[in-house]
Parts: sequence; structure tokens; C-alpha cells
Amino acid sequence: MINMTNEIFGRDADKIVRAFLDSVHLGQNKYQVGCDYVEACVILGYIVAANNPTYFVEAGCGLGILSLTLSKMGLQGEAYDIEPSLIQEGKALAATLGINLNYNLQDFNEWNSSLPSGSFMIVDKPRGGLELVVLSKAISTKCNLALVPPYNLGETSGEILATCESYMRALMSQGYHAESVALSETLPLRVVLGTTF
Repeated sequence: MINMTNEIFGRDADKIVRAFLDSVHLGQNKYQVGCDYVEACVILGYIVAANNPTYFVEAGCGLGILSLTLSKMGLQGEAYDIEPSLIQEGKALAATLGINLNYNLQDFNEWNSSLPSGSFMIVDKPRGGLELVVLSKAISTKCNLALVPPYNLGETSGEILATCESYMRALMSQGYHAESVALSETLPLRVVLGTTF
């Protein structure tokens, strides 16, 4: 089901699912998995938007489905990834959807910009320890954070919840309000939200 995706993107919802499937090479036989993943990204967009961010930065954005969702909701921000092909595909998807989003081909380890108060840093299933880089940068700049932890196939929901709890403890030790929210009924996706207000 892609109810919220349809609500945000209307007739373009299927284009987003197909672009996602093409980018991760799941093939068309995995269409439902693509729908579920895109829907989880849109749900995360609603959760972030409900916190009234002044700006957002998505690290390791891939196609930038979450950033596209937030932009479609009228929020300002930018998306970063180190994979040139994903940045190009994301820019093409944004153009197809008529969304103006600033995509950046840059390693987030090298990111040093300042952000306005009330901004969100977002990372969705990062690779190579990126979640620790984003967590550190969010804490050092006192930004709000939305982190969807990486997971391995076969990981139990209890293991995923334990990972979320460890991120929540790290955030709370720095004065953040932290909570974990499920993003999907069919995929093992949770987000850890850390807010400074």
C-alpha cells in the first residue's frame, strides 16, 4: 500500500517506486517491497515535517526519496551522497516530478556547513558508519536528528529495537529528547528521533 505516497505525490507515486526499484536493482518482481519502502520514506517525511524543521540535510540520500517528500511538503533542504549515479538518478527523478532539490555529490565526512536553529539532519540506513558521523555532527551542531539505523537481513525486530535504544541513550546523554518510531508494518524499519526542543 502506498496511501501516504499517493497523498503527497498523486499520480507520480508509481514513478518513485519504479525509480527506487531501478536504483537498487530489485527487479519488478519486488514491486511490493518497493512500495513499502517508499511508503516508509514518506511516513518518515511526515514525522520530520511534524517537528516544523527550519531546514533539513539528508546524508547518504540515495535517490533522495525522503528529501523529495520533504521538498514536496514545502520544506527547504539539501541531499548528499557519494555515489555519482544515485545523485544523477535523483536529479532526474526530481526534474520529472517538478521538484527543485539541491543534490550534492559529497562525502558527508567532509561536510562542515552551519545550519539554522531547528534544522534536521537525516540519515536512512547508512553504510560504512555514516550513522555515527551524522550522530556526531548533529550533536556538535545541536541539530535535530532522524536516524533510520542500518539493518542486516535476518535481524530480528528485537535486535533492531536494541540498536535504536543505543542511539537514543547517546542522544539523551547529550540533552536530546529521543524516541523510536516504527515506519512500516512489513519492513523492519524504525526511526530514532532526537530533538533539542
